[in-house]
Amino acid sequence: MDSKQKDGVRRAAAELRVHAALEEIQEAQELLGRATAQVCSIVGMVPEWQRLGDLYDQVHAAWYLVRDKDSELRSSGGPLLDHEPTARDEESKAQERREVRS
Repeated sequence: MDSKQKDGVRRAAAELRVHAALEEIQEAQELLGRATAQVCSIVGMVPEWQRLGDLYDQVHAAWYLVRDKDSELRSSGGPLLDHEPTARDEESKAQERREVRS
């Protein structure tokens, strides 16, 4: 495999990871949103409700940071993984995602 092909593989792997990261950040935001809704009407939990709301806002902002950086990288050729992915590397990531969603 020549250098151009290797870079193509590294770019494709990086794009998959960015997509997975954005999905996981979205899931975290949804979980925090549900947790916030659970405690919002409990007497005496206003500070906890506010803290969960703050975390939700931070996670929401993080999604945009990752998305915007990805867009920036795409304008200059796309994200690039810092190493050549191995089959084991990618299978490990896929397995982690399956376990989290189970």
